[in-house]
Amino acid sequence: MSKKTLKVRLRVNWGVVKALGQLTVLTRASYMMLIIVPIMAGIWPGVRTVLNRYNQAVTDTTMLMDTATQRLDISAERLKLISERRAPGYATNTLNSAVTALYAAEEQVRNIADDYSLKVLEKTSMPSVWVIAFLASLAVMVGHLLYESLVPDLIKQNSLDTYIQGAKRAYVEAPADNKLEYCYVVNREALKNPFLKSFVSAIHPIEDSDRNAYHVADDQEGLRKRELGVVAQGAECEYYMGKYRSPGAASIAMLFYGMAMIAVFYIIVTQCINVLRVAEWL
Repeated sequence: MSKKTLKVRLRVNWGVVKALGQLTVLTRASYMMLIIVPIMAGIWPGVRTVLNRYNQAVTDTTMLMDTATQRLDISAERLKLISERRAPGYATNTLNSAVTALYAAEEQVRNIADDYSLKVLEKTSMPSVWVIAFLASLAVMVGHLLYESLVPDLIKQNSLDTYIQGAKRAYVEAPADNKLEYCYVVNREALKNPFLKSFVSAIHPIEDSDRNAYHVADDQEGLRKRELGVVAQGAECEYYMGKYRSPGAASIAMLFYGMAMIAVFYIIVTQCINVLRVAEWL
């Protein structure tokens, strides 16, 4: 097995899937979005109707203001003509003031119309960020389903340290040779796997001659330490065999969790950019 393949395999395991599934940012937020987004999708047609009516009202008002601007412009031109005909070469103060007032009013109405036209909502569809959040929640849910249905129980319920400590504690409470034999069997099975063999060491069985030597030396504590060492190695091998079982399923679960994390990162980045733009920092 190449070093590159080994590195990939080391990263693809149920321990990583378990860690991803325990991330609060994925679990709580995903369940909330799975509830909120479908509700918003159900009521969005009504929201879209309101938004469309608002847009129509803004458009109609803008058109009326444009018409008023045109009429003010025509009226100002007529007054200017009347002023020049009545007093060629100069305009009376009254007519001149009226023309100036009409031009000023026309400018104000035009400015209001331009500003009001910007209030039209360009999009009336559901915000894309909600859709992305919903899809991310679905990805988390699929990842959870794969994890809950396929992960070995010993991985789900224990860490490596707690599993080894539990095995050692169980042996201290009820020592038996068959438990040691089970550790030897598990170790041999682990060593048959070329991948596990790269980081699992072989257990040296405790032979009768070894036991006799400990008895002769009256070193029962040393014998017990060696037995507990065998139990710890066996528990470690069993844990790793469970951790790296079904790498294909673990890879798929990690893929769904990864897609959800990418979606969450995208949402955070885009919303930060929007906030900065509103604050005119960008």
